[in-house]
Amino acid sequence: MSNEMSRRSSLMAAGVAFVKSNGPLMACILIVAPLLATGWVALFYCFCFRIWWIIGRSPVAKGDRFIAHLSNGMHDHILAIGLIFIIPLAFLIWSIACAIALAAKTISFRQAGLISLGWLPILFVVFIDPNGWFWNVFFD
Repeated sequence: MSNEMSRRSSLMAAGVAFVKSNGPLMACILIVAPLLATGWVALFYCFCFRIWWIIGRSPVAKGDRFIAHLSNGMHDHILAIGLIFIIPLAFLIWSIACAIALAAKTISFRQAGLISLGWLPILFVVFIDPNGWFWNVFFD
């Protein structure tokens, strides 16, 4: 039991030392990752509005991307690569950085809650998806 406790305390001490030595890096991760997610949301809606502009109606399926000749284009690839990097990588790294910063008491729970509000736009697109553009146009 004491061996596990000492291991946990040494991991906590290592985390605190990491935060103290890399404070600007941690702050950059905590702020930039939600901003990247918000930027991806803006690019996504620009892509959908480009399709709407070209075909003259709201896109309802992936076929509308083909009609607009925007499938497999640069904008499409930027969105796909951005989604691959933002959801698993940026969110995972951000979650770890936030947990370490909270454990080291460099940020408060209130600050962590405010910083996490930056993920609301991507949660809105993925889970609420009012027009069906994310699941029907992007992932059809």
